[in-house]
Amino acid sequence: MALRTKPFTSIRGKLMVAFLFFVIIPTLLIFWSYARSSKEAVAKGVYSANQELVDRSAQSANDVAGRMIKALSLLELDLQEYYGDGISDWTTDYGNYYKVATLQKRMSTIRDLLLDSGSFLIFSDFKELAVSTLNTFDMIQNFTVFQEESWYLQGKENKGFPQWFLPFLLDRKIGYTGTGQEGGYLALSRSIHDPKVTYDFGVALIGVPVETAFAQSSARQDGLLPQLLLWDGRHTVSDSQGNKVIELSGAELTELQGDPQTIKHLRDANGQLYMVNVSEIPELGMSILRPVPEKQFLEDLEKRMNRSVFSILAVFSVGILIFVLFLIRFTSPIAALLRSMKQVGAGDFRTSVQVKGNDEIALLGNNFNRMVTRLSELVKRLEEEQRLKEEANFQSLQAQINPHFLFNTLNSIKLMAMLSNTNRNVSNMITALGKLLEFSMKFNQRFVTLGQELEYLELYMALQKIRFQDQIDIEARVPEELKEMYVLKFSLQPLVENSIVHGGKLPLHIAIHAEAEDGELRVFIRDDGNGVTEEQLAEIMDRLEQSHAQYSGIGISNVDRRIRLYFGTGYGVTLRRVDSGGLEAIITFPLRKEAP
Repeated sequence: MALRTKPFTSIRGKLMVAFLFFVIIPTLLIFWSYARSSKEAVAKGVYSANQELVDRSAQSANDVAGRMIKALSLLELDLQEYYGDGISDWTTDYGNYYKVATLQKRMSTIRDLLLDSGSFLIFSDFKELAVSTLNTFDMIQNFTVFQEESWYLQGKENKGFPQWFLPFLLDRKIGYTGTGQEGGYLALSRSIHDPKVTYDFGVALIGVPVETAFAQSSARQDGLLPQLLLWDGRHTVSDSQGNKVIELSGAELTELQGDPQTIKHLRDANGQLYMVNVSEIPELGMSILRPVPEKQFLEDLEKRMNRSVFSILAVFSVGILIFVLFLIRFTSPIAALLRSMKQVGAGDFRTSVQVKGNDEIALLGNNFNRMVTRLSELVKRLEEEQRLKEEANFQSLQAQINPHFLFNTLNSIKLMAMLSNTNRNVSNMITALGKLLEFSMKFNQRFVTLGQELEYLELYMALQKIRFQDQIDIEARVPEELKEMYVLKFSLQPLVENSIVHGGKLPLHIAIHAEAEDGELRVFIRDDGNGVTEEQLAEIMDRLEQSHAQYSGIGISNVDRRIRLYFGTGYGVTLRRVDSGGLEAIITFPLRKEAP
C-alpha cells in the first residue's frame, strides 16, 4: 500500500501551521491591539486638546462675565456721580445735556477699558433718560421703546439682582455696534441703586458679542451640531441662539456630570455620535459643551489604519510566498527521499536520492543511498543462497531416485551371490550397502536426530571395515539425551570419510563424542592419523572454502556451507590439529530437540 501523507501531517503542513499560529496570527493580533490602543490614544489626545479649548472658552466667558459685572459697578458709580437727583430737560438745558454727554463718554471709556468695541452699554432711568454707547442711538425715541423691553422690565423688577440674557438680540432700530449683530450678545441687566436715596432710579444693560465672550465661533456646520453649546446643568442643551438642540436622557445626563477626565459622548437627533467636552462657567451658572463628531477625527485614522493593514498584509503575503518557496526548496529532498522509500518498499532497489549540499538532509540522503546499496547486495546474496538451496534440493531429489534403482539391483546381486556360494564378505557388503540406501530413502527429510545420523555412520563404517580388513576402528560416545537432538542429515559421514582418506596410516582409530554448552550442540570427530602441519591445515581450510572440494561426492565445504545456510554463520565445521597426532573436526549445531 502506498504511503500517503495528509496536508497537515506532512512536514510542510506542520511548518505552515506553525508559521501561521506562531508568527502571522500573533503579529496581526499585536498590530490589531496596537491599532486599537492607537485609536484610543488619538481619541484621548483629541479629547484632551478640545478640553483645553473648552476650558479656555469657559475661562474667557467667565472673565468677560466678571468684567461685565465690574463694568456695571463702575457705571453705577458714575451714574451716582453724574445723575444726581435726576437729569431733566437735557434737550434744552445745557448743564443737564453736559451731564448726559459726560455720562455717555464715561460709558464708552468703561466699554473700551473692560470690554471691547463690539460691546455696548445702555442706561435708562424711570423718567425720560436713555443713554447708550450704540451708534445711531436715539435717546428720546428709545426711552419709550425700553419701557417695553424684557431686560428693562426684569431689571426693574429684580431690585438690584443681575439678570443674564443669552442670547440677547439687539434691534437695529435701537442702534448698532458694527459687530455681534448676527451671533447675538451675552447681556447683563440690573437696576441701578443710589444709596443716598432708598430707591432704584434706572436699569443698566451691558452686552458683549457671543463670539467675543466665549472666544470661539458659534457658527453651525451643515448637518452637524454647533461647536458652541450651552448646558444649564439639567436636561436641556441649547445653542448660542437659545434654541434647544438636545434633550438629554438620564444616562446622558449622568455621563455629562461624571469624571471630567472621562471621554463623554452624545448623539444628535440623527443618531450621529459626538465626543463632548464640558467646562463650567461659574459666573453664569452654566457650562459650555463642545461636540466633535467621532467620524471627523476617526475617519482619517481609519484610512491610515487601513493603509497600514494593507501594507502589512502585502508584506506578509510576500513573506509567506518567500517562506513557501524556501519551504518547498528545503523539503523537496525529503519528498524525493519519501518517493525513493516507497520504491524500496515496493521492492525496487534501483532508486537513489540526489544529494546536494552538506546539511542534515544531505547526510540523510547519503545514508539512505548506502542503505539501499547494501539492501540490494543483501537481496542478491539471498537470491544466490536461495538458488543454491533449490539446486541442493534438486540434487537431493536426484540422489533419492538413484538409490531405489541401486537398492533393487543390489538385492538381486546379493541373491545371486548367495545362490552361487560366493565369498561371504560380498554378501555382507551388499547387505550393508543396501541398508545405507534404505536409510537414504527412508529418511528423506533434511534433518534427522543425532542417533539416526550415528546409525547411518555405523552402516557406512561396516563397509569400510570390510574394505580395509578391520584395520579401521570407530568409537562413538554420545550421551543418550543428546541423541535426541536434531542435526543436518549426512553431516558426519563426510568428515569420517575425510579421516579415512587422509589419515595416512593403518590401523586407524576414529573417536566421536558430543557435548552441549550455551545452547549449542558440538560433535567432535578425532582420528589418530599422521595429522597435518600448520601450513597444510591452512591449505585445507582454504580448500574448504572452495565449492569444488569434494570427498565421496559430498564435500566437507558443502557440509559447512549447508549448516551455515540453514542455521546461520555462527555454526559450521572447524578443523584443528591434535597435539598427540591426527586431526579433529568440530561440527557445531544449535541445540534443538525438534526439527527446524
